[in-house]
Parts: sequence; structure tokens; C-alpha cells
Amino acid sequence: SFFVKEDIMNTLIVYDREKNHGPAVIIGSIVSMSAYAGLKDEINDKAYGRLIVVADKDNFKETAKIRNRFAGKNIVLCPVQTEADEGTNVEIRADERVMPLKKESLTDDAVAVGECLADEADATKIPPREERFCEVVGQFLRTHDTGVLATGEENKMRATPIEYVIYDGAFYCFSEGGHKFSYMWKNKRASFAVNDPFKGLPTLAGVQATGRVGILLPGQEVYEKVCALKGISAQTIEKMPVVLHLIELRPDQLTFLWGPFIKEGLPVKQIYVGDMKKILK
Repeated sequence: SFFVKEDIMNTLIVYDREKNHGPAVIIGSIVSMSAYAGLKDEINDKAYGRLIVVADKDNFKETAKIRNRFAGKNIVLCPVQTEADEGTNVEIRADERVMPLKKESLTDDAVAVGECLADEADATKIPPREERFCEVVGQFLRTHDTGVLATGEENKMRATPIEYVIYDGAFYCFSEGGHKFSYMWKNKRASFAVNDPFKGLPTLAGVQATGRVGILLPGQEVYEKVCALKGISAQTIEKMPVVLHLIELRPDQLTFLWGPFIKEGLPVKQIYVGDMKKILK
């Protein structure tokens, strides 16, 4: 099997009509590890731990059969309705919950449902062995020196390959400047990724960190300490004809994919929201 134990819950998204295939795909693509099926398709419910039903509000009686097959599991009902339908309820069981989709804002609502469910899943994925997790992630990051910094604001974005060091719970990157800085001044959130080339699940390795970004200048205490880590002297900085800015990314969430965890009986994908100084040191 591609996945180990129960580290990722597969989700089946069932839609009643072809026009509801679109919002089903939107939700599933965000939730991840999903499959889509029409009500009349053959379904192997044993392969899935969660069911999401996307159907017109007046068509939910037709979904009773598939919902019964998933009784006792995680079931989310997404009735597609108009604004005029608000206030009228879909009949649900104790193991079901409703997250409605308005026809007038179908795409936005489907995205919101997908993000909500994905965030809930992430919140439950705490490393089962935190000390081991921090040890492996820290070692991985210390044996690499280049990642990709993702910045953006509104409909503008940039992915910049850049060298880094880790120190005191943060990533640090030196840069003379560029368009990425315009995004960082406007949007204080950014992501950073470090990975190995993909050669199969057993050697899968990659980190994605998301957090608050800032810009430091020569003379600041942290700037001087990072220079020392990089072996850059104060004299070198002073002699430079241009300013070498220091980008600081202080993550509040770190996602780690590590194939070798398979042999340890641990989840391949783990998400960490704890003390980053245990890793980035």
C-alpha cells in the first residue's frame, strides 16, 4: 500500500448530478486523498474513512443508500441551495454534519468547505513521537542549504530558489533584493520548501514551512549572528557597495514528508505546530 497505517484518511466525495461534479472536485482537491463518484457508480466504501455528499438540497433523499453504507464514519453533507433555501434544514443523523453550498457563490463556498476540512485534518496530525520528529527534520534541514521561498499578494506571486540557514526557530536567507520584497512588505505571510528529488516513497523527503516573514538589516543583533553562522565578516558587509538584506521566515506550521518513517511504523506525512526552536537550531 502507498500509505502506512492510518496516517492519511481517504475521502470519497459523491455527487448527485453532473453539474455538482465541479464543486465535488474543488472540495476533494483541497482535502487531498480523495476520489469522486456519481450516486449510480459502483463504490468500494471499505477504502474510505470519510464520505462527503454534494447534492442539490431537494435531492438528498436519493443519497440515503450511500450514507447508510458509511454509517458510523465521518460524513459531511453539502447541500447545493439558493439563498432563498436558507433556514430550511436537511434531515441528518447523529454522525452527520451539514456544510451548505450556495448556488450564487458555489466556487467560493466549495473552497471554504475544503479549507475548513483540511484545517481540521491538519490540526489532528500531531507527530506521535515529537522528539524523533524534531531530530529527523532538523538533521534534514542542516544537511541542505537551498530551498524555495514562496511570496505573494493578491494575484501576484513568486517562487524564489534561495540559500538558507536555520537559527533560533527560523529560516534566514540573504538577498540583495527583487520583486519578492514588494510582496513581503505587503504580505507578512510566506512559505519555504526544501526537498530531495523524488525517487520513490522509501526515500521521499521534503519540508514545507509557513509563517511570518520579516526583513532585517546590517547592525541588528540577529543579522550579525546569522552572518557569523554563514562565515560572513562585518568587514565584508561594510565593504559591500550595496545592502545585503536578511529575510527571516519564522514558521508557525511545518509539514514534513519522510519516506524512511515507514520502517519505524510512523506516518510518512506529519505536521508540526510546536516549538520551532526544537527543530530550527
